[in-house]
Order: sequence, then structure tokens, then C-alpha cells
Amino acid sequence: MPLASDQFWGSWGRATGLLTYTCLVVLCLSSALFAYLADISRILSIFVRLGYFITGYTVVQLLELDPINWSQKGLFATLGNINFMSSFLGLTTLTMLTFALGEKTRMSSRTFYVAMGILNIYLILTSKSIQGLAIILTGITTITVLQLLKRELKLALLGFSLSAGFLGLLVLSGAAGQGPLGRFLVQETVLFRLDYWKAGFAMTLSNPLYGVGIDQYGDYYREYRDQLATERTGPSRVSNTAHNIFLDISSGSGVPSGFIFLFLNIVAIILLFRSFQKRLYLSEVASLIPLMAGSQIFLLISINQIGVGVWIFMFIGLSFGVFARKGTTRTLAGGSSQSHSKKVNSEVGRSSLTLKQIVPMTALFSIIGLAISLPPNFQDARFLRAAKSQDLVAMQESSESLGGLSFHREKLIEYAIKQGRTTDAVTWAMEEVAFNPRSYFAWSTIVFYGDSLNLIQREEASKMLIELDPSNSPLRTEIQNLWKRLG
Repeated sequence: MPLASDQFWGSWGRATGLLTYTCLVVLCLSSALFAYLADISRILSIFVRLGYFITGYTVVQLLELDPINWSQKGLFATLGNINFMSSFLGLTTLTMLTFALGEKTRMSSRTFYVAMGILNIYLILTSKSIQGLAIILTGITTITVLQLLKRELKLALLGFSLSAGFLGLLVLSGAAGQGPLGRFLVQETVLFRLDYWKAGFAMTLSNPLYGVGIDQYGDYYREYRDQLATERTGPSRVSNTAHNIFLDISSGSGVPSGFIFLFLNIVAIILLFRSFQKRLYLSEVASLIPLMAGSQIFLLISINQIGVGVWIFMFIGLSFGVFARKGTTRTLAGGSSQSHSKKVNSEVGRSSLTLKQIVPMTALFSIIGLAISLPPNFQDARFLRAAKSQDLVAMQESSESLGGLSFHREKLIEYAIKQGRTTDAVTWAMEEVAFNPRSYFAWSTIVFYGDSLNLIQREEASKMLIELDPSNSPLRTEIQNLWKRLG
């Protein structure tokens, strides 16, 4: 099995291991309790204000005035990738639109929200990332459905729903290269995602109870990808995530975990619609439903990037909390938040937890979680300093210390090869496969640089390499050529 540390902290660069998911679950539960006890407008306002910052930073990057020298250039704000930036702006845009439609919203505020939404759409289009646009279109469709429901225009609702559903199917099939729009909408990245989804689904079916290990998709991808995925752009294209959070969870933790997460999302949306139909907390529910609908797009086509993922888990918790509140007080649409607070406070006295307890407890847990998450970051900084000075000893020490991950140990092997120290590289590769038998890079090092090993060891390594990447025909040819040279 892969190292426990890699499952606990997650693969480097993703950090979506057991620790992260534990924190996300706690955040979801805390959000549910918060929404049960208080008006959620404060949380949504914080979300929108954070959106202002991301929008502003993206504009700075668009103008090429970014004061930080990132390792890459582009419109990604502080989220590390244009798709995550695009998705985040898509979600904040939906919140702004629901605020703009609020009955008590002033005209000046409406104008500002709409202007910010238009700016966000422009930034998303400029980034050429379709994720944010897909989220906005889904959210706007949902907002339209809510408005038709509110006005009880049943015939118009039926016609709009059928038209939107048909158009959505055309666009989705076209993006995958199928149907009448296939020639115009097909994108290579969508085809790549289909490859990743197939592999994630195959992992889930082969390991239904426990999965392959939390955040260990990358170690198994080569084995479970099909021949088409291997040949589409060459065997070197790999992934350490399914680009679908439902499949990431089910492939890593098993079908029960994936089903629970899917169930929570479906039930949250159903409960919100029930609250809307009963006109319970209409302004809050009308803001959450488009967010939950847009979040499903992110969950289906993206990676559980923590900066976006924390909000989606909060939205799920808020949805359950708002619905659960109906048993406490039946505040109808138009009821003031002040009167609502008074009614809720009368119930809080009989509750085992109060709002004043939840917020500090969540903050404390967040601080503890942050502290536990730091070792890989400390070791990575230490490893980077050693790499700049080409100090392999220091690199080895950092990679083998608390917080060192397979990523760092494989980088150590790579640096050793670059320095011509192949004997050391092979030694470290042998140690790595003892910890992580699925380290493709370590096995490859043993096969192609293991001149100091006996032929039996290299033969076993060759078999393991082919077992890890069975669809890779060029690899088989390369290994065959190696054995011809070795006689």
C-alpha cells in the first residue's frame, strides 16, 4: 500500500487527503448548525466580498501588474489555475445575481452587482475556461426556474425546462464530440476528462468497498486507463485526479463514501426546493439553490481544489441547516432577519449548542487542522532550498522526514539521475518501492538505470512496470530493446 502519509496529507499539489476531507466534513456540519441558528446572509456576504478580491486580483493579472512573481503566468488570481478562478467567479456571480434580484435591494446595489457580474463573465471569457461559464449558465437557468415557480407560471416553466434540458444535452454531447454540435464544440480537454472519468469509474468498480486509497488516483491511473486514453496523446499524459469529485471520492474511498457524498448533494437540493415551494426563508433559499446547482457543475468536471471546495461543502451544510430550521420557526418570505433572530434565540436556549459556541469551536478546529497540515509545506520548502544548492544529502533528509511525500522522494531520485549518481538513484528507488510499490517512476529508475543490480531484480522490476502500465505499448518495446542489449 502507498505510504500512509500520502493518504493522510494527500498527493503533493492537491492536498486532498484524509486530513482535508475531515476538515471539510467538520466545516459542513458547522455550517449546518450555523444556518440552523442564524441568518446565513452574513456568510454569503463574506463569500461575495471574497469574490471582489478574486475579481480585482484577476484584473491586475490581466493588466500584467501582478506584484507576485508566480511560477506561471495567467488569469488564476490566488487559486493556482484558470479553471479554479473561473469556477470561483462563476459561483460569486450567481450570488451577486440573486442579491440583485432581492426585493429590498436598492437600485444602486443592483447596478453594482450586475456590473460586477458582467466583469466576471468578461474575465472568464478572457481566460478561455468554460467551467465558470457553465456554472453561470446553470445558475441562471435555475434562477429562471425559481422565478417561474414563484409566479406559478406552470406552462412557461414546463416549456423553459424542456428547452433548457434539450439545449443542455446538445451542448454536453457536442463538447464530447457527439451530436450535431460535435464539430463546433468539441474540446480536447473534455476528451481528456472522459479518459480520466473512465479510469476513475474502473477503479471504483474494481475496489468497491475501500477504493484504491485516498488521493492515490495518480498511482493507479496508468493501470486503469484504456488503450484509447493511452494512445490519444501518448502514454506520457497522466493524471492524479479523476477531474470529477464524485469519482475521486468513490475511487479513493469506495462506493459507500462516493454514494454518501452524492446523496448529500441530491438531498440538499431537494430540501431547498421544498423550502422554496413552501415559501420558507425565501431570500436565503433563492440564493442557495443556484449556488448548489452551479456547484454540481464544478463537482462533475473539476478537481476538489481547497479554495473552491471549502465553499461547496459550506453550501451543502447551509442547505441542510436552513431546511432544518423550519422545525424551529416558520419564518415566511419577507420576514425580517431581526424577527427571525429573536425567534431562533428563543430556541437556542433549549439547544445544546449556541452560535457563540459553534464559531469559536470551528475556528479552533481550523487552527488545529492548519497546524497539522503544515509539515509537508515545511519539508517542501526545505527540499527546495536543498535542490537549489544541489545538496542531495539535505534533499534526502527532508524527503524522509515527517511531511516528506512520495513526490519529494521521486524528485530526489530524479535529481540524482541528473547529477549522474545513478547508483544512489537506484538505491533510493529500491527504498521507495519498499514503501510505495506503485511508484511508477521508482520502478522505471530500477529498470533503466539498475546496472548495479542483478538481472533477476531488473526482470522483476520490468514485470512490475508493465503491470502498472499495461496499455503502454512503447514501454513494452523499450523494455524489450533493453533486454536485447543486456543479452
